[in-house]
Amino acid sequence: GGATAYRNYFVRSEEGLGHGGSERGQTEHLQINNIKALLEKIGEKLGWEHGTHGPVRVHNGYTFASDENLAHVSEMLRGLGECEWEDLRRHLCVGVHSDVEVTQQGSDPTEPWRGYAGQRVTQVFASACSVSYSGNRDMWLWERLSRMVLEGAYEATLLAAAAQCCEKRAEEAMPGGEKAYAANTVVLTLLGGGVFGNHIEWITDAIKRACLMPEVAGMDLDVVINSYSPHIPPEVKECVDSVNRALSHRTEAQPR
Repeated sequence: GGATAYRNYFVRSEEGLGHGGSERGQTEHLQINNIKALLEKIGEKLGWEHGTHGPVRVHNGYTFASDENLAHVSEMLRGLGECEWEDLRRHLCVGVHSDVEVTQQGSDPTEPWRGYAGQRVTQVFASACSVSYSGNRDMWLWERLSRMVLEGAYEATLLAAAAQCCEKRAEEAMPGGEKAYAANTVVLTLLGGGVFGNHIEWITDAIKRACLMPEVAGMDLDVVINSYSPHIPPEVKECVDSVNRALSHRTEAQPR
């Protein structure tokens, strides 16, 4: 779609601006890295020299780290208190593209992509660790870092959705304002699942946490989890049921 094309070919990144501002889009040497600031902070906590890629390297959007480095990262994260964890997690970034035209290709692959007039969405580009691609002996060495990245990604996505919902409702309330259909609908994917190797419980735990944040839970968002698998994982069903039960109990507990 349009957002993907923009990010690939037209976006101006900090690195591109550092080259005199003439570089646009992503190239072999200029790439968007949503977890760069987070990894730099982790490196600082572990005493890595500033300016290095730190204990985890990102290349072409994939994360790589040695078993030894991951063990150090995991041990450091395990020792963080809740406030320290949240302070570190906030350095994760996502890309938010608002009012992007929806495009789709027909059944004939030779046909051009077409847009759907009037149908626009907000698209969030988020990150997850590519656990399986790093070649480590033990995938569980990634657990704490992966959970932090997933928590930040889903939190940012739902906060962006909540903010947009508020904006659309304000526009509707203005004189002559038009009804914004499905303005409260959020479609989530299982970030980092499948071939990327993030354990399903890491993903569903992050989704549950984000859905139950006070800033999100009171916004009446219609959250949908999209999966291409013909069989819905039981962990996803449990996640949906758990969130619905929790929100139902909160509603019942509110004073009338």
